[in-house]
Amino acid sequence: EMISVYSEYESSMVKVFAALEFSAINSPEDIGMSIEMAKKAEIAARKMVWLNSEMGTKLKESLAGSQEPPSDTDSTMQGFYQTADIGRRDKLYKLNAEIMKDAQSALHVMEEEWGAWEYNVDGGGVLFESESAVIEFNDTMVQIGILVQKSEELQLTILKAQADDSG
Repeated sequence: EMISVYSEYESSMVKVFAALEFSAINSPEDIGMSIEMAKKAEIAARKMVWLNSEMGTKLKESLAGSQEPPSDTDSTMQGFYQTADIGRRDKLYKLNAEIMKDAQSALHVMEEEWGAWEYNVDGGGVLFESESAVIEFNDTMVQIGILVQKSEELQLTILKAQADDSG
C-alpha cells in the first residue's frame, strides 16, 4: 500500500509543481485539473504520514509472530528506527501536504481571477489586474517558497543520514 500511495503522491506533486510554472495554464480547465492534482498530492502526503507512522508497528507485529527471540526483535526494531528516519520523514510528508494545500490556494486565486491575469513571459510569474489578488497570490507563493526550501533541506538531511548509515 505504501508503494502505491507514494507513487501517487510523487506523481501528483510533480504535476502540481509543473503547473506552478504557470506557463502551461491555458484554460480554467487546466487550473481545475491542477487543483485536483494538488488535492490528490495533499491527501497522499497525509496518508504517507499515517503509513510512515504505522511501519514500525507493523514490523513489530510481524516480528512478534515469528520465532525470533525477543533480543533479536528488539535489535531489529532499534535498527529499523535508526535507518527508517520516521520522525524526519513524518515532517517531510507534513511539509509537502502544506505545500500542496498552499498550491491549491494559489491556483484558486488564478481560477477566480480568470481573464484578469496573464503569464509574464519575460519575467516569469503571473500579473494580476486586481491588487487584492496580487497580494493574496504573492503571499501564498512566498509561503510555498519557504515550505519548499524547508522540504529540500529536510530531504538533504534524510539523504545525508542514509549515506552516513550505509557508509
